[in-house]
Amino acid sequence: MTVISHAHYDLLKREILTATGFKSISPADCRVISALVTSKTKHCISETTLKRIYGFALSRFNPSSFTLDVLCKYCNYNSWKEFCEIQIQDDLEPSNNDFDWNQIRKKAASISNLTLQAARNRAGIPYHYVIKRELVNAHLSEFIHSAFTNAILCAPAGYGKTMALCQWVEDRLELNAANLRNDVILFINSNALINALQSRRNLFEWVLALLGCSTNQQLTALVNKRQSNGGKFYLLIDGFDEHVTGSDQFQAILNYLLNGLSICQNYEWLKLVLSLRSSTWINYKHELQVGNNTWFTGFHPDSSKHNNVPLLSHKEVNELCLKINPSLSNTISFEAAETLSHPLFFQYYYKHYRGNFSLSSLNNVCLYELSASFILNNIYLGKNATEKVFIIKSLVENMDIRGGHFDVEKINVLNLLKQHNPAYQELLSIGFLKELSHNNGHSIHTCIIFSNNFLEHSIAKTLLSYTGSKFDDSFAQHFNDTFTRTGNKLTVLKWCLMIAIKTGQQKSLEHLTAINLNSAEKAELMMFIGDLLEKECSSMKENELLLQYFKQVFSEKMFDYFFSLDLINPAYKKTLLTMLRFELSSDQKILVQTALGIIAVIQLNLKEVNIRIGELRKFDQADIEAFAIDPLNCLTAFYSFLHDGAIPDEAFNKLDRLSFSPVLQPDQLKPCVANDMLFIQGAYTMLICGDLYKVVRYVNTVKNIYKTDEIEQAETPFAFFINLLFGEAWHGLGETDKALGIYNLIAGTFGDNGEQLSPIIKARFYSLKIKLLMNTSREDLIIDELRCVNSIAEDSGNKILKMSVLMMLLKHNGVLDKYPFFKRQAVHDLTMIINRNGLNRNRFIVPDMVG
Repeated sequence: MTVISHAHYDLLKREILTATGFKSISPADCRVISALVTSKTKHCISETTLKRIYGFALSRFNPSSFTLDVLCKYCNYNSWKEFCEIQIQDDLEPSNNDFDWNQIRKKAASISNLTLQAARNRAGIPYHYVIKRELVNAHLSEFIHSAFTNAILCAPAGYGKTMALCQWVEDRLELNAANLRNDVILFINSNALINALQSRRNLFEWVLALLGCSTNQQLTALVNKRQSNGGKFYLLIDGFDEHVTGSDQFQAILNYLLNGLSICQNYEWLKLVLSLRSSTWINYKHELQVGNNTWFTGFHPDSSKHNNVPLLSHKEVNELCLKINPSLSNTISFEAAETLSHPLFFQYYYKHYRGNFSLSSLNNVCLYELSASFILNNIYLGKNATEKVFIIKSLVENMDIRGGHFDVEKINVLNLLKQHNPAYQELLSIGFLKELSHNNGHSIHTCIIFSNNFLEHSIAKTLLSYTGSKFDDSFAQHFNDTFTRTGNKLTVLKWCLMIAIKTGQQKSLEHLTAINLNSAEKAELMMFIGDLLEKECSSMKENELLLQYFKQVFSEKMFDYFFSLDLINPAYKKTLLTMLRFELSSDQKILVQTALGIIAVIQLNLKEVNIRIGELRKFDQADIEAFAIDPLNCLTAFYSFLHDGAIPDEAFNKLDRLSFSPVLQPDQLKPCVANDMLFIQGAYTMLICGDLYKVVRYVNTVKNIYKTDEIEQAETPFAFFINLLFGEAWHGLGETDKALGIYNLIAGTFGDNGEQLSPIIKARFYSLKIKLLMNTSREDLIIDELRCVNSIAEDSGNKILKMSVLMMLLKHNGVLDKYPFFKRQAVHDLTMIINRNGLNRNRFIVPDMVG
């Protein structure tokens, strides 16, 4: 290996640039320089060699004597030896020690602009759309005015650290250009530290040599002169992560940086900022914080997450979307902002819809599709694809999924990783995997974990591989055995369904009936399926398999699974509309139209209620009357009550006759979700008549003729509704003890907070809870429960629930008098609900607000 003087080496590189006419250099310029050197010296110095010399490519050794001689000849010297001798003579001559701070500032700006240009070219969206990150700028601003010398920008891969740092550097350079600041801003990539390490200078000397200072006299002048300039020196190093160079070389670079920090801390005007991943900080913070090295981190003191570059806020997503497409509405919904909050997924969404950027394609499926795009491009395409898939599958197989442990001890898979190290390093570099080290005081354990929601996708692919990628009963059984109590269960199932649909296994939906899900999980899954099938339907011309699938008859088993009483809420509408695409029987169509009508009632959408009444009237009257409860009769009663304020006697008389003489056919008493819905619909229709004794009589009749044992056990959604109606009726009749007994029965099954309940059931649960708190010593808890009701109503669109609870509280004297703010808000909310939804103002009178 050639031994060289790196001070002279740096001078030679500058002379080459002067000879070629370049003021600065980019990777593309190396090809031009190679051609110029060959033309003048008749010796070839390759483009790759020049890239190594100027730090654009990894260089493990110094350039050869031949390379140095040729480059010196290009600069009009006979040899490298002669060049060095001339420089030594120049160094011995008296030099002008005056140092120009502005000159070094300009050189630093030139290098920073090269780094900025390279970063801009790597941006996931066109750089002119990139926005400033408010919290990142606040973090760096606080660091500038602190006594700390070192700071970090720390976040997982894909959080936008580099872009945020670029924005900040540009702002500081603009302040310099406007003569508002006098700072030196040197922004480099961590790859440059490889050349710094090989220079055999400390970090401080290497940086100053990079900027043109090569003598000790100039270094002294820098320190002395700077005191009167009032500026600071900012060294910003981007991408300081192990995956960039490999663990062995990274450790050497880390040691080099640590040695430099000990020198840099002697100068209060010098500030260092490192941009790195959270996993790098966790794994190496014990080394970075050694001795007097203190870092400004900005982590929340109570947070276990090592992250000071957060996901995009709602405001930032809104700003970014409007910057890309100013014609969008001025406010982006919180749901859309949450989907696009991850900068990496925003990039993929933009790339997919760059020709016509809008938010119309955002739904429950969108985030999964964005993740799938990333996985396809980075895992299944390109080199080492097979090895990467094998590593992912092996890691999943080494997890304790049943126990809820999703990390893997590295030592357990060490041989595997050594055999496929290039693939493993690539998975680390793209942020798909990350390593975390834990020190328990006696030993260090390194764990491998999956990033973002790649974990659930990897588990889904592995589980499907056990059944030949088929979503069938065998898969359902294996899924139930694997997931018994873990929180990742539903996300994994969504991935499995999405993969099955995308691979032409539309009939696999029938096997969902064999998978164990509670009501809340089923409700969320139904929303996802609705969005998934709707999205597939939108491209039906290209999807002949799905087109044929919709032509088949919808089985009774499938209908009972998809059509569930506890799922009937506004978010379920998409699933119901998708079901209408299938070949349904008249009975099934009537039930779907009825469910859509009930959802419209829940939303207080009277126009939609009227549409569903019109659809039901298209059916033969005999088909409607074949049901135990006339659904058209019930919907018409609700419409009249809400729109006209009228209580149609005919509707209540039909239901009341059922209470006295329940003569029904066997099919009308068959235990199924259809009859569940109809009996409950009839009960709530009875409620609006205002005669609670009739409600009690009707519910008692239902208990005696339909699912009697199930209602007594109170463990199913239908039993919940029936018992809840009993509780509400008894409370209205003043039988508080009976109502409380029913509440305790429900709470004992589903829990006091109702976490396992679907939105529509949870809404009624809190409504009864508020009623029972009135006129008790615990009225102070009503405000908390009202917040829960408001939250559920806001999330699910259940306006009729919110209206009924507010009316109940405002009519009950004294409940909200202690809380004038809440009372004013309740009056305002109730007024807005009545006015905006076209309800009958004579029927729904808002109490006057005093004070």
